[in-house]
Amino acid sequence: KALNIYKSNIHNILSTFAEKGFVKKDHKTDKYKLGIKFFELGSVVIKNMDLRKIAHPYIEKLSKEFNETVHLGVLDEGRVVSIEREESDKSLCSHIEIGKRTPLHCTAVGKAIMVYLSKDEVYLILKEKGLEKFTENTITTKKDLENESFNISPLYRRRKESYMGHECKRNIFWIE
Repeated sequence: KALNIYKSNIHNILSTFAEKGFVKKDHKTDKYKLGIKFFELGSVVIKNMDLRKIAHPYIEKLSKEFNETVHLGVLDEGRVVSIEREESDKSLCSHIEIGKRTPLHCTAVGKAIMVYLSKDEVYLILKEKGLEKFTENTITTKKDLENESFNISPLYRRRKESYMGHECKRNIFWIE
């Protein structure tokens, strides 16, 4: 009543939340309580905050040593979520907002993550997310992605770096 929303709308919202695991209905009391999804979300946030704290001094050191912007991202639901960044002093640098989701196939962080996934995991993500084209240089076929991955995987694993040139944004090269 305080929200001035119709009961039918509240019912639809709660039904959707229940379906997704965000709330659970207690059939004895006919009331809703928070579901497991909120716990999962909180766990992800806490886990990522620890990772940010641990990684920050290293990210800062890398950025200063190479005078480049350094990004830290994690894989979540087939996308890279940017969780930390240290900017360089250069006037032209990449800028991915903290919390932003980006595709694996056209970002340096995404490619670095893909190298450590199994082929089956990569194919499952590609099947679900596709290979969206962002620029004329974006890899848009599984074959091209495989060719690049097979050619660079040993390099990535040995040097723990990845490179992206003009695939997600024009006129920006990244080495991460």
